[in-house]
Amino acid sequence: MSIQPSATPHPLMKRNACSRLLWPLVGVLLASASLQPAAAADAYSVMAHDGRFRTWTSMINIADLQGYARGKRPYTIFAPVETSMANIDPELMKEIGPRAAALGADTSQMTFVVQTHVAFGKIGLSDLSGKVSTLPTVNGKTITVDATRSPAAVSFAGSEGTIAGPPIVADNAVIYPVLITSAHFVRQ
Repeated sequence: MSIQPSATPHPLMKRNACSRLLWPLVGVLLASASLQPAAAADAYSVMAHDGRFRTWTSMINIADLQGYARGKRPYTIFAPVETSMANIDPELMKEIGPRAAALGADTSQMTFVVQTHVAFGKIGLSDLSGKVSTLPTVNGKTITVDATRSPAAVSFAGSEGTIAGPPIVADNAVIYPVLITSAHFVRQ
């Protein structure tokens, strides 16, 4: 059985002066992209390059925790997305927000808050699905994830939220985007 070409080509396949120049370039770009392996990325690099986590990565920087987010030890990070920041009490943001250091705030409180969002080990969706899990954080507190509901609910020390998208897998971490729905001031 042989396949006969159609008498009328698909609109994308019509040849004109522009397509005669562009199609070979597209082919070269696709070929070169497939030859280069994807660069490995640590949790910090992944979040820093994802626009949903701008404020969160600023907080990591001010708390001087980039080394942990870039390290080899595996973590699970419940990272607040940008839209969460509107749901956080302005007085709390004065203490923990990215402008806190510039305003002379004690950054140890910011360190505490960032560490409250980080659990030990890479915890995947299959580990959380269909149950309520309590995870120890790097600062000795706990994160509760209720994955019996949709979207899954997340509770931190003084904050509530929901998982706001699929997890992002980095070399050293699983990152869950979280929409913070309420945050209360909890001192360490």
